[in-house]
Amino acid sequence: MIMKREVITTCTKDCTNTCGLVATVEHGKLVNLRGNPDHPVNKGRVCHKCARFVQQVYSLERVLTPLRRRGGEWLRISWSDALDEIAGRMDKIKDSFGPEAILYYQGFGERTALKLLNARFFNLFGGVTTLYGTLCGGPGQAAQNLDFGCRVSHDPLDHLNSRSLILWGRNPVLTNINLVPIIKEIRQKGAPVVLIDPVASESRSISDYHIQPAPGQDAYLSMAAAKIILARGVGPLQENLDTVRKRINKQ
Repeated sequence: MIMKREVITTCTKDCTNTCGLVATVEHGKLVNLRGNPDHPVNKGRVCHKCARFVQQVYSLERVLTPLRRRGGEWLRISWSDALDEIAGRMDKIKDSFGPEAILYYQGFGERTALKLLNARFFNLFGGVTTLYGTLCGGPGQAAQNLDFGCRVSHDPLDHLNSRSLILWGRNPVLTNINLVPIIKEIRQKGAPVVLIDPVASESRSISDYHIQPAPGQDAYLSMAAAKIILARGVGPLQENLDTVRKRINKQ
């Protein structure tokens, strides 16, 4: 009798989409992965990377145990020995130089809740030295904080409440397969989609308007838009309006 079952899971391999997946397992071994048609966001869609995940699970090159380098070679050690060694080194550094002598840095593309435990651990350890930003998104996050005051993430389906949508320097047709159906549904509801990109990208096919600033000149476009918004009047809760007006008027 073939022992076959399907397991509902998700993809957290360094990707913020975290697509819903259905894993097929036979005799305790993963044999297939496909998109979960009941997932509210990806609705069964998965990118080409998913096709390789089963091979990666059983790859002979996959690292399954801690390794210690000795004489130019890597030697397998047990998890117990690795954790004891790391804990011993951390305690020694803390006793000799204080916890601030340890630099903690972590990248996490999927941003799952378990990743937050690392920061909590080092906080309980006594507070260590850390860094701001991420391996890939730090400059973009800093720019968003400057532009909007904060970074707030919404449910992806909140896009469907948009009265209009601007794709500024983005090409979701090639980079975000789950956003494309949402954009199409927004257009079906009558909301215009504006693409701002010097490049005539594939996303023109899902946009109503395409604005092509010269390369490197879209900052002037944003300044012009801000000047029009200020001229039409803004709400009373806006901060630093005088600073914004002075900066815009200099351009």
